[in-house]
Amino acid sequence: MGLKVEAQTLARAFAQYEEKHRLAASRIIGSIAIAHLGWNEAQKLGFTAQNQYGALVQALLEAATMDVIRKAPVQLSRLLHILELCAQDFSRPASSVGQWLKKKDKPQQFDIYRDEIDQLRLTLQAQMFDVEQPMDRVMAALGKINALFDDLVAHSIAAEWLADHNEIPEAARSALLDRSRALTKTAALVKAQQSQSLMTVNQLDALRDRIQEAVLIALPSWLAQLASLPASLNESQRFVIRDDLLQIISRLKT
Repeated sequence: MGLKVEAQTLARAFAQYEEKHRLAASRIIGSIAIAHLGWNEAQKLGFTAQNQYGALVQALLEAATMDVIRKAPVQLSRLLHILELCAQDFSRPASSVGQWLKKKDKPQQFDIYRDEIDQLRLTLQAQMFDVEQPMDRVMAALGKINALFDDLVAHSIAAEWLADHNEIPEAARSALLDRSRALTKTAALVKAQQSQSLMTVNQLDALRDRIQEAVLIALPSWLAQLASLPASLNESQRFVIRDDLLQIISRLKT
């Protein structure tokens, strides 16, 4: 038979924890057969939860190293660089005749990079959907991590509470105290991993938004606007087309 303890009793010694953790700890304490609780058994308390943490970290690592997470930012960076070069095509004409002729003789950046811009748009369109895969994996792991954190905290409370009772053999009490400390450390790692996982989800979400808003919506609209204009732009047209392009560049940098 296990020892019976109410969550309200645990609240006096473990006030820093949430009620759900104390309730879970009381159930754990009640499920442990005290008569058979020796050093070996004490060493195993919460061990399964710690192993689950290792598996979840591996799953998160695999999600974080998927090709799309590495390739999409590189493609965006390349597109940003090209568009910044293209913005030079729409700057105000040089003031002196010599500077104007020199600039006029230079190949236009947009004409040079037009094919690459189109290819990057197609590539990033596919990658926007690919980003969903690591996001789904991280979100699934995050849900498990949240439950795992609660489990580790509950086992840590149970181990510390049992270690403080004379009904438990001395060798087991020492092992339980060690387990409580180890479980608390693992719970702290899990908490840090929660924050890191949320940050990863936010970064992936921002990456997807940048592709969708800047590359798949704003850029095609700008290209269509540019195609409707004459080859020789007046100052007003030049300002509008350059300002719209700079807004796209700004979105890509966000």
